[in-house]
Amino acid sequence: MALGQPADPSFIGRVWLNTTPGSPRGAIMIFLEDRTLVQDSCFETFRLSKWGAEGNLIRWQEDQLPVEAEIVLPGPNQLILEVRGLQREQSFVSPTVPYLCPDMPR
Repeated sequence: MALGQPADPSFIGRVWLNTTPGSPRGAIMIFLEDRTLVQDSCFETFRLSKWGAEGNLIRWQEDQLPVEAEIVLPGPNQLILEVRGLQREQSFVSPTVPYLCPDMPR
């Protein structure tokens, strides 16, 4: 995993709430400065993994499978990950605090 520098590091150290249709409710990603990636949602077990970046490309592993994505920052509170091999992009926003997980659909 490359440990270079991202072109724009402003996404690091922030909570990113997944707004992609069909994603788990309340799914978040946090790219920590120590290169730990925290992934969690309101109804799933959290995951910790290592991430690396070089320019606009970011990499991490999920269940020992490599994930590679292009980082797009269209605004100060928006993050888009164009994951290679997927037909759609994943979109995120920086949630306002306080934030509470939505209720589980019945």
